[in-house]
Amino acid sequence: MENESVIDQPTRWDRRCPQCSVEIQEVARRCWNCGADIPAKDFDESEYRASSVEPEAVEGISISLLVALAFVIPLFLLGWAAYAVLSRAMQFLF
Repeated sequence: MENESVIDQPTRWDRRCPQCSVEIQEVARRCWNCGADIPAKDFDESEYRASSVEPEAVEGISISLLVALAFVIPLFLLGWAAYAVLSRAMQFLF
């Protein structure tokens, strides 16, 4: 269950509406039966997971993208300038 995603977890009906006492989902903000607002559940830090991706992996991907852009952007600008010069030269030749 440690690697189980939130989507794969079964729906839990362990809370009750304070107005009509019907069972409601854990994440409900409004009762499905009477429409009463449900107070937010206290935050439990033991159930919180910030991300399933390691921070080092995200940092490595970010650095790789920056390095790739550092090469691609100047090449694009150089190609654009070469195209402008060559198209201008072709106008004079023909």
